Amino acid sequence: AFGVKIDVVNKHQYMDYEIYEFEVTNNSKNTIILSDIENTDAIYLEDKNNIKYYAYMHELSTADMRVFPGETKNVTIKYYSKYSSSKKITKFIFSEIALGGNEFASFEIENNW
Repeated sequence: AFGVKIDVVNKHQYMDYEIYEFEVTNNSKNTIILSDIENTDAIYLEDKNNIKYYAYMHELSTADMRVFPGETKNVTIKYYSKYSSSKKITKFIFSEIALGGNEFASFEIENNW
């Protein structure tokens, strides 16, 4: 929609957390930042009951979040998420992608895993 494409390419589930690998493609003319690493609520998973599971932002660097124009890169993000056989993650949310200047966008991915 705004020159950014995000796909889920891998998933690892553990007892206390989940790790997802995203392929991020920046087709815009600006460097984008997927999230300010200080914003601990900006990247999260959401389950079928609208419960949010937030990313471990303290394990990410600004360089991890930066995608240059024309670049495709893989970004691995760990989320707080206790294992439950009944839990169904329905969405991946990137709520504050910086598009350059003062422009921000929200990106939501439906879970096909």
